[in-house]
Amino acid sequence: MNVGDGLLDTSHMGPMANPRRPAAIEKFIEDATSHGAKVHTGGERHGKEGLFFQPTVVSNVPVQARIMNEEPFGPVAVLTPFATFDDAVEQANRLPYGLAAYAFTESAKRQC
Repeated sequence: MNVGDGLLDTSHMGPMANPRRPAAIEKFIEDATSHGAKVHTGGERHGKEGLFFQPTVVSNVPVQARIMNEEPFGPVAVLTPFATFDDAVEQANRLPYGLAAYAFTESAKRQC
């Protein structure tokens, strides 16, 4: 994924919203890894200037990690497997807010 000037056709992802976000995302990633999460890709600022952060994927993030309880407002995807459908619903409804969530399943019945 090409990170750069959001006005260029060659960029797939532009800068973050404000100067506080890159440092905030770094803290979210540090906290998640201190709780045992694994960073699969990204996890760092992109370049030395500007408000850019690498697209990041983390997994095995426990519920105690900040990123599981606060919206990071940054390019981070958190992958969390569930043993049962009820576990997934419980976690999806655990917090009083949610800007976006995605579920992947092999069952057309479960997706509804």
